[in-house]
Amino acid sequence: MTAPMVDPGVYLDFQGLNRLKAEAGRDSPGAVAQAARQFEALFLQMMLKSMRKATEGLGHGLLDNDQTRFYQGLADQQLALSMSRNSGLGLAKLLVEQLGGHHADKVQPGAVSGAGISLLRASVRKGLPLHRQQQRAFPLGPQVRTPGTVATDVPAGSPPEGGPSSGPAAFVHKVWPLAQTAAAALGVSPVVLLAQAALETGWGSAVIHHPNGLSSHNLFGIKAGSGWSGPSVGVSTVEYQDGTAVRRVEPFRAYGSYAESFADYVHLLKQSPRYQQALASGGDPVAFATALQEAGYATDPNYAAKLQGVLGGATLRDALSSLKETDGRPLI
Repeated sequence: MTAPMVDPGVYLDFQGLNRLKAEAGRDSPGAVAQAARQFEALFLQMMLKSMRKATEGLGHGLLDNDQTRFYQGLADQQLALSMSRNSGLGLAKLLVEQLGGHHADKVQPGAVSGAGISLLRASVRKGLPLHRQQQRAFPLGPQVRTPGTVATDVPAGSPPEGGPSSGPAAFVHKVWPLAQTAAAALGVSPVVLLAQAALETGWGSAVIHHPNGLSSHNLFGIKAGSGWSGPSVGVSTVEYQDGTAVRRVEPFRAYGSYAESFADYVHLLKQSPRYQQALASGGDPVAFATALQEAGYATDPNYAAKLQGVLGGATLRDALSSLKETDGRPLI
């Protein structure tokens, strides 16, 4: 006798869908992952349907009729479900990470917190913010870095209490104390470090993650070269060769915390002779951004312009305005 399956592996297994609904009602940790795979299967079905439609104008075979198209559609639906249950496109994993919220880094691989199930219910009613999935799927910041070692001269600060829970303002609240400490060590403005971390990570929404979903805490897109002995994670990124964008998988450094990421960034800039001009102009954020690009921090020919755009943008300005002193006065 076969044990009942929670995950419906056959497209027409409606009992499996009912069991999945029951598991979600009991706040089962595995229900979010199964529901995410079902969502990915629907996405794959739409892709396959569009592909079939695109070939309709190529002519019809002798066996092409309404009946064969009906069974072809069923086969495509089963194929989509099977693909999502195996490697898939990665969309299901991204949904699980997003619905897990701030608990994502604390759960074991394959498990999702109960809070994610409540978020799933709300997301079905309101619609999922797909722009965050796209940012995570295509990490920002094509970079080339000089290898270094993690330093310990930047202590881990504590984010201000009572800040926003999500978005650019939440990201600023989380890393602002670390940016201040690192900026003091480099002799630069903390705002420019904040802007660079925002550019590299999409305001924290596209921080590189390990395959198991844990964060790499890499805020500055620093690669893991031959001189790096710490952990790393391979990520699909864009490099510019002779002005042409090329996508490829590159290893990036991984850290245990954002404090370690800031510390490694400080060490990289202070120890590399080619970044001394950037540090010399650190009092001017625009000049600092230009000098970073000229020193080869990134292969993107528009890196300095993008960084300057973040520096002068309303998003950064509004996020910084939300920072307050303990007595309620604006921090900057």
